[in-house]
Amino acid sequence: MIAFLAWFLSQYIGDRAAYIHIGALIGTCMAANVFTTIIPSQKALIGAIERGESPDPIYGLNAKRRSTHNNYATIPVLFIMLSNHSPMTYGHEYGWAILTALIVIGAWARHFFNLRHKGIVKPSILITAVLAFVVLVLIARPQPMAQMEVGEAQLTDNQAFAIVMERCATCHSRSPTDDIFVVSPGGVFLESGTDILRLLDRIEARSILTHDMPFLNKTEMTLEERALLADWIKRTKG
Repeated sequence: MIAFLAWFLSQYIGDRAAYIHIGALIGTCMAANVFTTIIPSQKALIGAIERGESPDPIYGLNAKRRSTHNNYATIPVLFIMLSNHSPMTYGHEYGWAILTALIVIGAWARHFFNLRHKGIVKPSILITAVLAFVVLVLIARPQPMAQMEVGEAQLTDNQAFAIVMERCATCHSRSPTDDIFVVSPGGVFLESGTDILRLLDRIEARSILTHDMPFLNKTEMTLEERALLADWIKRTKG
């Protein structure tokens, strides 16, 4: 169900928003487990003891079951909370599938620790979780833009500055003109050559390697512009 929802949401609201919505969904389920089952079960058990009655074990079993569900969801939710810093995941062509894989890997890794608390140690679980994570990283890692064809025009510094300022400075300036952002996100300014040269690595990571920026590609940066910028950044960085 989560995989389907991640795919469905990514088609209509974008991958980054899909990640946050899936995180909110899981978090809501975790909160519901606490407020509809865990806390009421605890109150029922305490109430029975106060009345001098024998507590019904079903309350403890239900609370334990829901607590276990929440336990397995902790690592996936923590990742999703920090996913905005990992554009290589949600910015991937199959970001929804990567999210699903991360949720499964996170829960599988948690299973190792849950068993260990019971005195059962199965290193194979943690080893396979780590290996699966490494494989996923290799699959999701940003791929360099294809090399420019020989003889194709190369950007001058001023031409590169113009592209970045046209596509990025509507949000990333000291006085944004974007219809949503009235303050530059992250305090990043890209309205001068000096600003751009200082943030080459960040521009490369977010606009060339992952296509995470411009945000939702609102300014319609083309693949050709990204390729030209990739070539210019490579030459500029030497």
